[in-house]
Amino acid sequence: MGKTSRAIAAGALGLGLLFSTLPAQAAGQIDPGKQPETPCAAAPPVKIETGAVFSDPLQDRAGAVAERLCSYFKQADAGSTISLAAFVISGQSGEDYVDQLLAAHERGVKIQVVMDGWQISKAPSARLIKALGTDTTAGSWVAVCSNTSPEGNTSSCQGTKGMHNKFALFSSVSGQQNVVVQSSANVTDVNHVSYWNNALTVTGDDGLYRAYRSYHADMARMEQTPDYHRTETSRGPAGVSVVRFFPAATADPVAQRLSELQCKNKNSSVAVTMSEWDDTRAAVAEELGRLKAEGCEVTVAAGPVDGQVAAVLDAAGIERRVVEDTSTTGRVHSKYFVVSGMRDSASPEGNRGDASFVFTGSHNYNSTSLRRNDEAILELHNRNVVKAYQANAQRLMQIGEPAGEKQTVSK
Repeated sequence: MGKTSRAIAAGALGLGLLFSTLPAQAAGQIDPGKQPETPCAAAPPVKIETGAVFSDPLQDRAGAVAERLCSYFKQADAGSTISLAAFVISGQSGEDYVDQLLAAHERGVKIQVVMDGWQISKAPSARLIKALGTDTTAGSWVAVCSNTSPEGNTSSCQGTKGMHNKFALFSSVSGQQNVVVQSSANVTDVNHVSYWNNALTVTGDDGLYRAYRSYHADMARMEQTPDYHRTETSRGPAGVSVVRFFPAATADPVAQRLSELQCKNKNSSVAVTMSEWDDTRAAVAEELGRLKAEGCEVTVAAGPVDGQVAAVLDAAGIERRVVEDTSTTGRVHSKYFVVSGMRDSASPEGNRGDASFVFTGSHNYNSTSLRRNDEAILELHNRNVVKAYQANAQRLMQIGEPAGEKQTVSK
């Protein structure tokens, strides 16, 4: 495990990107008696602009994503609509979060939530449902996904497993229109003690906002569609965006997207930060191995990884770190890759010679996220956002433990 972490940036200024800097701190252990962070009540107002926020449990910032969202809840304009997709809202952290949602509702903000059906017994979720009701023809509501999985432990709206999405849409917040927040974080106590997460805000991209709103409405209709997979491309003030919605019956859009990239020079890079990765997604590892062989810098910071995937990565000489111990390094829960300086044969920007973008969302590199869950991945071409994600990936490589045989996927 790395002994010292460098001072890192948790965001960046420029092109409207909020970026704060945390002090350098030795990577130590997480206090076993640490209480979940409940940052929502005291969440300060922040400028509504395109940018990223990252949780860091080693800096007492495990609740940073919820804090950012709650700041937005507090600033949502009266008469506007907040559309959420939430896999789970539970525990002390969930109560803190729901308090701010309901406070916004009392100010005249419409709150519309799609939620995994297996999570509704959690006290904060139950309180939200009681307050908003389940009538989707009303102004505010909670749509409880009703397609119970064969395993009996999750319920999807469109897939056959779970509604695993984690995004928030704001029609108007502090005067900014059509704001999208794509996150990796659940609102749970363990996420607010020891998990590494990220959230990406994109402002003013009307096409992206409409795509997410359409998807949100489709989920609320609960028409099971095991091959829902859709891709929508837009261009807003922050740059080109591409959003992909799941489940997908046959394609693997992650492996496909990587296959379209080629190394340009020794500065071409791809960094992967992944919560779970099973052997059904070995094709993703193979594409990373190809990029490494072409001369790209490739790094992986991950939680549980299956044996075939690990073997492919190691055979390619890819540097990787394990971030899964909730008592020491914390557990990585982010699900993204970030690329810089690549050739891109399918560039949505039309700039095939110099691609740099972030590819982030709720989607783990496993069969469940690809084939069975309701999920989303957002691709954004914005150089300052890329820099922020590169800094976060570097931070995880610094604090992670060298990969070893202990790393196996938890189904």
